[in-house]
Amino acid sequence: MLDEIKEGITGFARIIYYTNSSFSAIIEDTNLTKNGSKLVNMNPLNLCLQRVEEGQFSKGKKDGYCRIISAQDGKAQVGFFQEDKPMGKYCVYAADGTFDQPEGLYEGYGECKSKI
Repeated sequence: MLDEIKEGITGFARIIYYTNSSFSAIIEDTNLTKNGSKLVNMNPLNLCLQRVEEGQFSKGKKDGYCRIISAQDGKAQVGFFQEDKPMGKYCVYAADGTFDQPEGLYEGYGECKSKI
């Protein structure tokens, strides 16, 4: 669904990614749509947070200062991005607050080019 609106996401945004545990559940036939596909049970108890991305975007891609917080492993990425890749000052924190990747200058998701 994000792909459908991605081009329109420019400026500051917060994108929240969820999974829905009802996808694998059998839904009653009375919940059929016009084309015959089954509806998803949108009860909030079925939703599970994956991650939150917030900051500056250009056409749906991180572009400028952003932070990404993962609910799955507790890691947080913070820094500057260009075309969805770290570009400039960037680091990754582990769930306990220690560095998972050192603070420094990056050009993509590879190794730190210069530690700060």
